[in-house]
Amino acid sequence: MQLSVIVPVFNERDTVAQVLERMSESGCNECEWIVVDDGSTDGTTEVLKQCVPASAKLLLKTKNDGKSAAVRSALELAAGDWVIVQDADLEYDPADIRKLLKRGIEGGGMDKESDSDSEVKDPCSEEAASVLVSEKNTPPAPHFNKDVSIEC
Repeated sequence: MQLSVIVPVFNERDTVAQVLERMSESGCNECEWIVVDDGSTDGTTEVLKQCVPASAKLLLKTKNDGKSAAVRSALELAAGDWVIVQDADLEYDPADIRKLLKRGIEGGGMDKESDSDSEVKDPCSEEAASVLVSEKNTPPAPHFNKDVSIEC
């Protein structure tokens, strides 16, 4: 089973090298890395060219289209059975990637604060968003009419 880790990046020159280093330290070297620079203008592109491993896929976009578009671009290239998104601003700890994958495979959720095995009850909560691990072969998310409102 292969894990693809998508790292969307926009103007994160001060943190992106540390995120990539921590991913490497956490045992993600055998994972597929897909790093997407979404049109950064602060020097992030130059940092990425220096610190993204040669084995990683690096997409350099010239226009900022937003995080969702960056993730969609990377998903088109992802070969993994499982995909996880690692933000480049250190909001999520790369050391949690293996734990999240394990919990995703076993089912259930993981409490972000305590690393306990408790299920995340509210699918719209911040905790649920932070532990999102999805099986690539699941059916696509439903498309909603733009007039429909969903509150979380």
